[in-house]
Amino acid sequence: IIEATYHYPFLEHAPLEPMNCTALYEDESLEIWAPTQYGDEALRIAAYAAGLPPYKVNCHLTLAGGGFGRRLHSDFVSQAVQIAKQMPGIPIKLICSREESTQRSYYSPVMAAKFKGGLNAEGDLTTWESHVCQGNSVYQPYGLSRMVYSVPNTKISYSEIPTPLPFAWMRGVGHTQSFWMYHSFIGEIAEKKGINSLSLQRQLLDTSSISTKSYQSFYGLGSSPEDTRERILRFNERLDDVVTRSKKAFSREETYGQGFAVYDMSYAAGVSASTIAIGIEVSIAPDGLLKISNAIASVDCGLAVNPDIVESQIAGGMIFGISNALYGEITLKNGRVEQSNFHDYPLLKLKDSPKIKVYIADSSDKTPNGIGEGAVPVVIAALVDAIANAGGPRIRKLPILDGSGRISV
Repeated sequence: IIEATYHYPFLEHAPLEPMNCTALYEDESLEIWAPTQYGDEALRIAAYAAGLPPYKVNCHLTLAGGGFGRRLHSDFVSQAVQIAKQMPGIPIKLICSREESTQRSYYSPVMAAKFKGGLNAEGDLTTWESHVCQGNSVYQPYGLSRMVYSVPNTKISYSEIPTPLPFAWMRGVGHTQSFWMYHSFIGEIAEKKGINSLSLQRQLLDTSSISTKSYQSFYGLGSSPEDTRERILRFNERLDDVVTRSKKAFSREETYGQGFAVYDMSYAAGVSASTIAIGIEVSIAPDGLLKISNAIASVDCGLAVNPDIVESQIAGGMIFGISNALYGEITLKNGRVEQSNFHDYPLLKLKDSPKIKVYIADSSDKTPNGIGEGAVPVVIAALVDAIANAGGPRIRKLPILDGSGRISV
């Protein structure tokens, strides 16, 4: 029996452009300019704040300097409109300070997950149990319940506890919070078996293990053996591709550790999603300083309508995920968020970023699939795998680095 508990902190989205909105109230009508991710909701909230019917509100969607889920909430729109209503005929531009944007935000919820795996006498993984507990949020069990590996005896449970901070989705949603956890636990099981994580992934991504009995219980109602086989085949194709490419791009020095992960951010059986595999290479200095040197992504997103956008979204998601995994943590003291700006809520700098290569598969699926979020959970999973393979600790709690920039033990 192998057991482990993993933790994920509160996080803030930290877009470089702070929250802002411009509003003009005059002649019993309202005009707003807002960098929002949710235009119709911003219009509804603006109308409510102004006491006007929606048809008397004109909402201009502007470009946004990052959103990542934070701009789904229109609190900054409501504030600007309330001020503008008190000053008819005068355009009001509200810009929140970085401190207000950080400390009066909506946060991705805290999470803890407990895992238990059982190996039989032959060393096969025959039992899997996971229980994830999440703070205030909408129901997000899919990060664990959509695990692709089929284990004969499986129990997955989910619960919630009340937490003080307001909730927001964050790029990668529930998958980002929990995929790295179970992927890292697979690495712990592999260690017990005396093999590396990649070898165990390949063993578990075996279509011959899909039986009529297992696919219905594990993959959920609405799935079929054919759907499940196709999903696993896509996982194998992307994982094989990124491993092959890494042999040319990555260092072969023993001081480097390599990690590999593949996932598709599928929310439910029958719901298609892009399949993304990522390989990452790291080294750890004797004093604990971490260097991330290379990262490769192989993506099957169906029809790539605009390959440049696919590449930039994947690369951006990898940077976002690495930054959050290394540094991201929101803490509370006396009911107040302690972090306020980039000095105590740092982001990944260019000099610390890896070289990134993105490869887009020529997919047999000619339907475009989503691309904006999928790299975030996969890159965190690959990163914690690489750290363990570089001789570092098994990461069970984020953020990975402590205040001095060294791996937190």
